[in-house]
Amino acid sequence: SDPMSASKPLSLQLASTLAAITAGATSYFIYRKISNLKSTGSEESIEYVGDKKSISQLFKDEELLKAIRQEAMDYAMCNGLVMRQNTGSSSFIHAPCTLIPAPLPKQAFEGALNASSLFSKLIDKIARHPTYLETILTEVGENDAYTKKLLEILALDRKMGEKKQNVTLGLFRSDYMLQEAEGKDSKFPVSRFLQVENNTIAASFGCLSTRVAEMHRFLVDRFSSQSKPIGSITSLPPNNAAKNLAEAMFQAVKAYKTGEKVDTKDTLGVMMVVQPGEANAADQRILEYTLKLNHGIKLVRCTLNEISTLKAGGSGKPLMVGGLHIALVYFRAGYTPRDLPSEIEWDGYKR
Repeated sequence: SDPMSASKPLSLQLASTLAAITAGATSYFIYRKISNLKSTGSEESIEYVGDKKSISQLFKDEELLKAIRQEAMDYAMCNGLVMRQNTGSSSFIHAPCTLIPAPLPKQAFEGALNASSLFSKLIDKIARHPTYLETILTEVGENDAYTKKLLEILALDRKMGEKKQNVTLGLFRSDYMLQEAEGKDSKFPVSRFLQVENNTIAASFGCLSTRVAEMHRFLVDRFSSQSKPIGSITSLPPNNAAKNLAEAMFQAVKAYKTGEKVDTKDTLGVMMVVQPGEANAADQRILEYTLKLNHGIKLVRCTLNEISTLKAGGSGKPLMVGGLHIALVYFRAGYTPRDLPSEIEWDGYKR
């Protein structure tokens, strides 16, 4: 049946249909890509921690395990692999992580890498079709106050049109769990990753994952020996998430500078929208510092409540915060109703 009511203009129906076809085609492409991985390839593992027997032996050696654990905690505390003990606390503890990297089927790992970019493209295409989003979410909005508010903001955004912005940056995170092989004639003849969710806002732990990979390299190198092997660092996949996320933000600021009329006296910067007393501040700070160290771009942190008090730039005027001309607003808050307890926060969101 037609998802659009007959009273709506034909152009809206066509736009929604085209959006659905585009999303469907991209989804099918992803499905085919992953399906091909299901029946091809081998169960070759990325042997960067030896085999399961080596790992089993490692965890039976209490003295060695104790030494690795202590080194891991010290490394984490000295290198920013930490989280606040509680929201708003000034005390930090090491972030939860594995002591050593786990062996993964190489084909499944590479398949997940390939699929993640496709999922990101799918999300981007859907986000650029507001008519499709309204069609799908209107009924939800009638029964959910949070979704209803988001749809209202989407409607306001559409009224502003391309004058508001014509370049968008998405920093996404795809989450997977490993489905191990169940036999040649089963639904899963080889191991592969299955997607759990896709984070499009507040895609956290990218920077901490870089720190985890660095810690694993240190620990494997520190404790590997012929008598007590725990693996090799030579085949550890690179993890440049912190560097790449900062690079993406830098490119977005450059695009803004190119496409907008910017006063040469202005210093361009980034505003990160955060939760009050953010427990995962270390992950965010690493990104902030990497952006400054690698690209010389400053970043300011604001809560939705604080943003509501800012003076609106007005039509054609830039948003100025702390002496910075804000070229990019990066959301790490606003993805849950808990972030918007009152109209004050919603006002900040609209701005």
